Amino acid sequence: MWQVSSPQPRPISSSINSKEYAKDNQQYFSHTIGRGVCRDLFEIGKTSTNMTEFMVMAVNFIRDTKELKEYMLNVYYDVIGYSSPHMVRILNGSSAASGVAGTNVSIVQGWRLEQLVEGRLAHLSCRLRMFGAREVEKCMARRPRNITRITYIGDSRIRMHVEMLLDLLRPLNPTVTTSEGRVITVSDFLGDKGQSEWKKYKRNFVVECSVGLVLEFRWAPFLHSPTIDPEGFQSEFKMGGLKFLEDVANAETDKLPDLLLLGRACLTSADTGAWQLHDIKVTVLQQIDLSGVVAMKTLDSVLSRLAQRTTVVWALPDPFKDHIFHDFSRFSHYTQQTSMMLEWLLNAQLSFLPPGVIIWDSFLPVAYASITDCINIYMHGVNISYLPEYSNFEPSVTWQCFERMHIGLEAISVAVQMVLNHICNPFMDEAEFLNHELKEVYLGVIQNFKKPPETYK
Repeated sequence: MWQVSSPQPRPISSSINSKEYAKDNQQYFSHTIGRGVCRDLFEIGKTSTNMTEFMVMAVNFIRDTKELKEYMLNVYYDVIGYSSPHMVRILNGSSAASGVAGTNVSIVQGWRLEQLVEGRLAHLSCRLRMFGAREVEKCMARRPRNITRITYIGDSRIRMHVEMLLDLLRPLNPTVTTSEGRVITVSDFLGDKGQSEWKKYKRNFVVECSVGLVLEFRWAPFLHSPTIDPEGFQSEFKMGGLKFLEDVANAETDKLPDLLLLGRACLTSADTGAWQLHDIKVTVLQQIDLSGVVAMKTLDSVLSRLAQRTTVVWALPDPFKDHIFHDFSRFSHYTQQTSMMLEWLLNAQLSFLPPGVIIWDSFLPVAYASITDCINIYMHGVNISYLPEYSNFEPSVTWQCFERMHIGLEAISVAVQMVLNHICNPFMDEAEFLNHELKEVYLGVIQNFKKPPETYK
């Protein structure tokens, strides 16, 4: 159980900016946040006494490499991921045939968040509070602004973060408004209807909760607005990432987002990351120079201005699942969409990242742990339909083990909690996060593990 801190008067600004963001695990705000629970959850770089010697070395190495802007192999995040919670265990010996559907794969009885000891990921000095709809409602009531705005920019991989948060907020009866002004139900948006008509509903949308929380998603995987989108359809409502960021940077204070998240898959709303790799150049270096570096120089001014007004988080992209079949033919625009290519491109871009923008790399070890689970599921021939469902999502999207691009929703739930911790921790009391309340937070999720034992052993 977390300890309750003594009140210490200190004003909290209406917008959490980058200057007041980075706090170590011995510092806390006002009467609202306890020792050992901090907001510095996005970026790997701080050590604490709870870490093993190996973790201390790994965290220090990643921090120093980022500060020196040296080339860093993503394998270091993969290695740290070994100490992150896993969902899959391989059975041996006499129990080897008692796993899922007769395989030797066993699923841990509890999602990744439930496996955390005192809310801690092994590579972070901070604890994660477990937020449910009730806690979010309390948080919104205590924040100084009447409306708390979180804006997400990117493609489908960052959109899945919004969908997971929307699922968590179901008890608050949020409304979803599409780019065409149509209001649709959460069930339709997250269900089969939204999945089949995602171009109509999910390219741009706004989620509004009566408690004062507004989520905005902008589909903007390219720096400049294209005449035709990658699928070959006209995009009359589509806006390039640069234009949208300029609009946000010039917005009035009451319209400015409290948190601006630049998408994980494409790395931002620019021609970067996975979407940049569509545009194949003659050589890899030319692709990095003409695409990545030029895009970063173009974004420097607007990102610098945004970071002075609000919290800007640059989410490093999840790796591809390179163990799954990939089309390397010269006719495929996916030819260069590999984790190695993405690593080269991102290192080039991070060298030009303006000061004040927070690098979100703390989720990467969790993403790698999720991929390791998928490799075990893939190699042992587990039928995905036998695996437990997260909340109301079917197993295929809960786990996302049989396609290259996306991380499973059960893992993304950890990233969603990181965002809520950043937004809400300064306004919550430790005593409100007791164990019995945590059970209520995940009641709808835990029940999905109560299938007959033969289903998910």
